[in-house]
Amino acid sequence: MKINVIVDANHDSDTLTITCHEITPEIEAFIKEYENQSVFATHRGNEFPLALQDVLFFETENEVVFAHLVHAAYQTRYRLYELESLLPNHFARISKSTIVNIKKVESIQRSIATTVREIQFHESHKIVYVSRKYYPVLKEKMEERSI
Repeated sequence: MKINVIVDANHDSDTLTITCHEITPEIEAFIKEYENQSVFATHRGNEFPLALQDVLFFETENEVVFAHLVHAAYQTRYRLYELESLLPNHFARISKSTIVNIKKVESIQRSIATTVREIQFHESHKIVYVSRKYYPVLKEKMEERSI
């Protein structure tokens, strides 16, 4: 696949055009990732588009899903299973109630006394826990990203 970038100072807005013989799985994945760059959420009565790159994790609390950023949490209108199918590949389900942005993971620590694993994030005090059931998938996605 070739990528051509044309810089035109006379152009009013950025346009991304894909020219292809057929839509391959790689192109579908690229389109899905590009289109899902933000999610709408509510904070203190106001609705905001949240850039997915800023989201640390999504978490369900009392049947409401919140998008957690470094310093705040925003209420979304989505269910966790809907987000799971909409989000790009760098998000992973880590428990029944949490989906994490693996690009924001600073460390995964295992407790000595238990099998519980704790995720800490870059530039944040927030912590989430990985269930045993979901850990293998998280580990696989983390390894894919490190290559």
